Amino acid sequence: MRMARPFSRDQALQNRTFLRELRRTGNVRLAARLAGMKYGTMQHRRATHPAFALAWETAVAFAQARLQGEGLRGPVAGKGVVASNGS
Repeated sequence: MRMARPFSRDQALQNRTFLRELRRTGNVRLAARLAGMKYGTMQHRRATHPAFALAWETAVAFAQARLQGEGLRGPVAGKGVVASNGS
């Protein structure tokens, strides 16, 4: 199996923004949009970079725990918040 190339500085910044939004919203598509990225691009990065995939899962778990602590389990009208791992 061939290793993926390391992220460029711009890609690393995009990833950081995406993961921050994913932790905040728990919604993969919304986080990608807010980061100015395409959903498919982020899915590709997840599939080819194990460390990024781990950070993604950690962000989703954090969002789910926070949302459950706030009593939110599903979509919140007008807030675009959904606890989803994007699968």
